[in-house]
Amino acid sequence: MKQVACLALIAAVALASCRKDLTGDGPTSEGIGAPRHHIPMGASMTTTVVGQVLDESGSPVAGALVQAGYGNEETTTDERGAFVLAGIRAYENMGTVRVTKPGYFPGSRSFLPVPGSNAVRIRLLARQQVGSVAADAGGMVMGEGTELTLPANGFTRFGVPYQDEVRVFMNSIDASSD
Repeated sequence: MKQVACLALIAAVALASCRKDLTGDGPTSEGIGAPRHHIPMGASMTTTVVGQVLDESGSPVAGALVQAGYGNEETTTDERGAFVLAGIRAYENMGTVRVTKPGYFPGSRSFLPVPGSNAVRIRLLARQQVGSVAADAGGMVMGEGTELTLPANGFTRFGVPYQDEVRVFMNSIDASSD
């Protein structure tokens, strides 16, 4: 079970880091070569989000960049991992918070906005480099109790074959824990 959760995390990170960035103003989805689809999120609204960012052990993460809403609202966490963002753009049926900090995988949380304050708690997983392979040669990387085989010439960047080092970061998730 631990290996399945770890592989799922690796796949999600790999897809997120290799995907084409989407642009637009609002919650829509757009696949490469696919028509633009609107996801019904309700009317635009302004709200406040308060929260805390913790690491895997439950300790506060200070200095993490917190971005919320569908605009440019951002702040950093204090020494207790706490943050407040007032006046963020959200939708009746969806609000989002994204957190980044060097040394951690990006974290996020979606929430159903309510008038007043919305509280969220986000846990960040540490990024642990477990190995690397040459993109043109591929190879096997082992870490966190998992073996990952990467194919030769299996990576592109901006639609062009990637020819540099592929660094692999992992962190296992215990699917049986809260």
